[in-house]
Amino acid sequence: MNAPLGGGRRSGLLALLVVVAAVVFIGSVLPLPTTGGDTAVAIAGPFGVGADKVVHAASYAVIAGLAVWGTRVRDAEYGLLGLVVIVLGVATFGAGVEVVQSVVPGRTASGGDAVANTVGAVVGVAVALGWWVRTRSRPTDRR
Repeated sequence: MNAPLGGGRRSGLLALLVVVAAVVFIGSVLPLPTTGGDTAVAIAGPFGVGADKVVHAASYAVIAGLAVWGTRVRDAEYGLLGLVVIVLGVATFGAGVEVVQSVVPGRTASGGDAVANTVGAVVGVAVALGWWVRTRSRPTDRR
């Protein structure tokens, strides 16, 4: 049976959301050792996109997906507006991380990273919503 998330499970997902967001933030703002030269190494990812952009998108997709699952925005009363608020909130978090990086030694703010964060937020919301719709539309097994 596909019952709505109970308070305990929802609280657990929100706690996981906070932990994942904290890990992403801390990992993003820790100073990198400087060697006096350019320390950035470009590694090609899928579709010619840098692997770092894929990591950014995946990280923010997880954050957005947990936000969808840990809140009630999937419910009809919130609709599209709730999903848009999650995307904007996660994208703003990502942009804020980029701003903080601009003052951290060995780190630089990147518009490309902010775009990857936003793309990840959209993908995370879409996947979480799609998963929810798919699981809700399955017939229950009553034996």
